[in-house]
Amino acid sequence: MKRGRRPASPAPLPDDDDILAEILLRLPTHPSSLPIAGAVCKRWLRIVTDPSFLRRFRALHRRSPPLHGFFLRSGRFFPTQHRPDRVPPWRFSLDQLCHEPHAHRRWSILCFRHGLVLLCCSKDAGEFLVVDPMTGYGRRVAIADEHKKDSLIAAAVVGVGVDAGGRLRPFILVALFAHDDGETTRLTALVGHGLYWFLFDGSILRFDLKTQSLVIIDEQPPRHTPTAVDAEHDEFIFRHWNNCRRWIMPAARDDGRRFCLAILSGVSITFWEREEAAEELRGASSSGWVLCRTVELDKALPVQLKEKEHPLPLGIMGFDEESRVIFICTRRDGVFMSDVESMQFKKVSEKAYFGNVHPYSSF
Repeated sequence: MKRGRRPASPAPLPDDDDILAEILLRLPTHPSSLPIAGAVCKRWLRIVTDPSFLRRFRALHRRSPPLHGFFLRSGRFFPTQHRPDRVPPWRFSLDQLCHEPHAHRRWSILCFRHGLVLLCCSKDAGEFLVVDPMTGYGRRVAIADEHKKDSLIAAAVVGVGVDAGGRLRPFILVALFAHDDGETTRLTALVGHGLYWFLFDGSILRFDLKTQSLVIIDEQPPRHTPTAVDAEHDEFIFRHWNNCRRWIMPAARDDGRRFCLAILSGVSITFWEREEAAEELRGASSSGWVLCRTVELDKALPVQLKEKEHPLPLGIMGFDEESRVIFICTRRDGVFMSDVESMQFKKVSEKAYFGNVHPYSSF
């Protein structure tokens, strides 16, 4: 008579802490979520402050870090969250980021991306500084001696690798120099593995992070014929706030090969998409611009944009690649923000700040 097999032992039940951690991982990414959870009891505090839990939390929500606000070129921070998620401006002051008093005298902000800020010191010092504002960790990067007398044309920082457990994450720093005098462009965008900058003649410079190659895109989207009133408004914006007329961003359904160009004209924004074909990346123009969308800002913004039929000055201040939020400034009514798909704007500042800003998203 055959003996029956013993039933397999049941799998051990997961530890209570493991179950609780899986639940807490699903908390929303609001800055206050984990601190509030940690205030429940010592057990919850131990879990939500554990480095391995924090790495898993950031990895799970890596595509949607909370947007804290924006920085002006001067380094001044303006929070856009409400309490209890609001970060006080003093926490992200330039003095705090650079760990030195009167930092605005020596340092200027070039780029924000992946929770990191890239700053550049004066030519005499000849160095960059990459900082994580949330942790305070930073690293100085010296400018090579052969470039210290050159003009910095463009620069960007890109976070790479996995979360560094609360320390400074690995990054790539790209800097472009020219022998002749030139002004640094701060309008940078990351689409796929390409970094994009506007040049001052209207063309677009693309740097491929994989191939370490440069290409200039000269072709511009076709211009519509504006009314006389809109043409007068566009000329005013061009003369005074030229950097607020256009912005590069990933396409709505980004596959890493298409990017979008938002162009402000009158009180409308047109969105043009372009695919970078292999031939173009080798220097031949083989793809064109396609008009995908037009947004009438006088219908989208909750304020009047015309006075006696004349458009009031407004501009595109910035765009956050991670949350896909666009910032629009009107000279009379302040600053508004919205995700670029819905275009349902809310006011975040009563005061107008014309000029480009650096949105900041991070855990």
